[in-house]
Amino acid sequence: MIICSCDLVSIGENLVKYVSAWQNRKPARYAAGFGRAAVGMCRRVCYSDGSAKMWGDTNTASFTELEGGEMLVRKTTEEINRLFAAD
Repeated sequence: MIICSCDLVSIGENLVKYVSAWQNRKPARYAAGFGRAAVGMCRRVCYSDGSAKMWGDTNTASFTELEGGEMLVRKTTEEINRLFAAD
């Protein structure tokens, strides 16, 4: 791997900032937050003839999939985790 001088300058500048931040740290507080954000998913039923119907019957031979199929198959994540810091 070849490192150009501009990379070394950038590393040096960042290192100075990190050391300065560490040396000037002060007591602070933190708080964790957790919430849920449910996102609606499409409920249109698709049929083999190319038609689709909202809340259509899935108990038929012509049923093929629900629109947005990938999201319905895999587990969706609704959790939102946050960490807040304040001085």
